[in-house]
Amino acid sequence: MHVIGVLRVMIHKLKLLLLTVIMVCFVDIVFSQNNDVIWIIQPQFDGAEDFHEGMARVKIDGKWGFVTKEGKIIQPQFDYADNFHEGMARVEIDGQWGYINKEGTLIIQPQFDEAWFFQEGMARVEKNGKWGFVTKEGKIIQPQFDYAWLFQEGMAPVTIDGKWGYINKEGTWIIQPQFDRAEDFHEGMASVEKNGKWGYINKKGTWIIKPQFDEVGFFHEGMACVEKNGKYGFVTKEGKIIQPQF
Repeated sequence: MHVIGVLRVMIHKLKLLLLTVIMVCFVDIVFSQNNDVIWIIQPQFDGAEDFHEGMARVKIDGKWGFVTKEGKIIQPQFDYADNFHEGMARVEIDGQWGYINKEGTLIIQPQFDEAWFFQEGMARVEKNGKWGFVTKEGKIIQPQFDYAWLFQEGMAPVTIDGKWGYINKEGTWIIQPQFDRAEDFHEGMASVEKNGKWGYINKKGTWIIKPQFDEVGFFHEGMACVEKNGKYGFVTKEGKIIQPQF
């Protein structure tokens, strides 16, 4: 059996070697027949990153900008620039963060100490140690939270005075701060911690599964993985438990 195992490993390695040789030959043939390279975007940047949403970050003389796949350039002018998300990119100027659109227009002027990417039309921002949110139109939920996480399914977990709750996109409290820790919503359910144990609530803040687990995951296809006393099991959104035993 040991000899058979060794042969299988050798055969697998030979297959990988053959595949590598074929790929090298293919690349050599292609480039040998295409000596005239057609540049879509001429070499001109000190640095360049991958494309995201049709835009790539580029760098010249320490400043960042963007280029489209057609070669249109948003001139490098930012101290830093992040990838585009939902049509907006966060950029830094003189230590302050704002957002531009794909035309390079500053839609939200640099004014934040920290800023994140957009998700569900909202981006979390920080100023003077407090967190809030901004919309793609520039409407601001004033930074007032000790910490804030991303919007998911229309709600975001935020914390004040050490307790977590949830707000909507208007900045209104939907679930008052009362939890020791809170995660975002998945399939209408969010995992929250109270007194050292985790359970699940719905979007009204009602306990669907009482806090009883040491660790939990988010819901996917109606099931969530849970852990208790070092063993793993599952729970449904109706509260049915496959006892931790694995």
